Amino acid sequence: MAAGRSVAIRTRRVVLFDMGDTLIHGDRARRLALRFGVRQDEAEAAVQRVDRWFMNRERHIWRHGGGDFALRWAVMVTEILGLAADVYEVAELAQTGDADWRMQPEAEAVLARLTARGYTCGLVSNWSLAGRGIARRLGLDRHCAVMVFSAEVGYEKPAPEIFTHALRLLGAAPHEALYVGDNYWDDVIGARRAGILPVLVDRVGRLPHPGHGDTPLVRDLQGVLAWARPVTPAPELAIAD
Repeated sequence: MAAGRSVAIRTRRVVLFDMGDTLIHGDRARRLALRFGVRQDEAEAAVQRVDRWFMNRERHIWRHGGGDFALRWAVMVTEILGLAADVYEVAELAQTGDADWRMQPEAEAVLARLTARGYTCGLVSNWSLAGRGIARRLGLDRHCAVMVFSAEVGYEKPAPEIFTHALRLLGAAPHEALYVGDNYWDDVIGARRAGILPVLVDRVGRLPHPGHGDTPLVRDLQGVLAWARPVTPAPELAIAD
């Protein structure tokens, strides 16, 4: 074999996550279930279905909660769940305050497992300036080497710049990263535009996704571990000069 220089073939070593409804979740479904006597899984399915409707068709009003969002959200949730309730009472649950966010049950264990496997974890989220405070309150800063929020950097998903900004902070290339999110339009499309392999979390499992069949789907964050095998020392390949 001709003499040559040795270069390392680098494998994936970074896992970036969306925050809302991926690593953390709001309290609306639980409050719906408690207040109106419905099953929590049914309430969660209804909330996700309505949120995704707004994500797809009226993303700005969904993200910022302006106009008559709360009432329209309540009408749709009420119809899906068949509630005999005042829609104005349901509308009180439409917004999730900063203090209402909680970690997904398996999130901390999965983040710890990824770190133990040799991965660096990070956060890339479309969120207001409150995002960093919420993440710190929940302890995400203990697991995430970088936390990138759209309101702080001036880009929002699906723009590739918000992803490449996080990679630049980590000194990583797109092919070295996975991106995990729950929204096909922002998370899958955005990650692909940045050259990152996306993994889509579908906790409900009942709702069709346009990306079904062309995107890895997992039911919860435990499924991500199958796409993030333990990091091993990069092999070297001799390349002739």
